[in-house]
Amino acid sequence: MVETFFKRSCTIHRLRQGPLAGHIDLLADRLAADDFSRVHSRIQLRLVGHFNRWLDQKGISTKQLDEDLIERYWHYFERRKRVRSFDVGALVQLLDLLREQGITPRRAIEAVPTLRETQLDMYRHYLREERGLTQASVRNMLPFVDRFLAQKYPRDHFDFAALKADDITTFVRKQATETRFGPGQAHGYSAPRVFPISPAPR
Repeated sequence: MVETFFKRSCTIHRLRQGPLAGHIDLLADRLAADDFSRVHSRIQLRLVGHFNRWLDQKGISTKQLDEDLIERYWHYFERRKRVRSFDVGALVQLLDLLREQGITPRRAIEAVPTLRETQLDMYRHYLREERGLTQASVRNMLPFVDRFLAQKYPRDHFDFAALKADDITTFVRKQATETRFGPGQAHGYSAPRVFPISPAPR
């Protein structure tokens, strides 16, 4: 539950308000079960709390949540430099969890995946089947991979053969700074671990 990550009663009370009030503990349980660090979990829950307040202001219920709504939230606050791609990845994970529990309806018609989404799906399979990573580790890494691909190949013209370790290391260091990770957490997202170059997904 939320008490696992927060001690102040006012913080816990604020998280349990709004459209997501009844589901914050569900997310906290999932974060604990997936063995995320306390710092990472607190960041995730605070972000969801901010998203929850935005939903409340707009009069939006959990049954209305979908990818388009998350993108709308992202673009609105991106202009104010208050939300990042990594944050959006966390909200997509929340949406997946709510759909797993039958709280939020699944899309009636699945959108055709983009080329980048296809690459991410292939890379997810590679991490699970070839590298043997846990589902929690893969879920934690993919938002970083998504952001890297978006920045390195904005037009989805992928050229993995020309990809260099320095490209990845520079990106990871920048992410560690932007997401305010401490030294220990930044080490957990080192280039070889997040983006193993060989063999690369094709």
